[in-house]
Amino acid sequence: VTTTTTTTTTTTIVDACPAQPQFDLQARVKQHRAGARGGLVQGEEDLRKIILQWERIPGAQDHEVCHGCNDQVIDESTGEDKSPKNDGNGEGGVVHKVPSGQECGGKPCFILPGVPLGYNVFHLRVKVGDEWSPWSARRNFFVKEPGAITHEEL
Repeated sequence: VTTTTTTTTTTTIVDACPAQPQFDLQARVKQHRAGARGGLVQGEEDLRKIILQWERIPGAQDHEVCHGCNDQVIDESTGEDKSPKNDGNGEGGVVHKVPSGQECGGKPCFILPGVPLGYNVFHLRVKVGDEWSPWSARRNFFVKEPGAITHEEL
């Protein structure tokens, strides 16, 4: 009697999607000025500039920040973009491309002028190769006077 044993190998292919990035829990707020040495922007004295940072992601080629994106645009549980044709026109948020190589204190950052006082929400995603990561968890920052501010759970 001859017995033959057959072994089957299963290979799982993992999605090449980059990991979901996260903003730091702290941000900085500055006055909204016209240039590095400029005075306050006339008529925009109640606006501020916010500086958001995150940890460097290996292989990152591009970053995008969505300011004001709501849960109709980004699924908070998965980071899925529910509105892939979001053209940044303000319907449910505005997507900003982060300038390539922009850093603050040695970390990638995004500087957004003209931010209104009060709660502002932000999401971040990164492109590695040809793939965009899911959007990050929402960060809620209460923008007020210049200085450091911390993410608040709402």
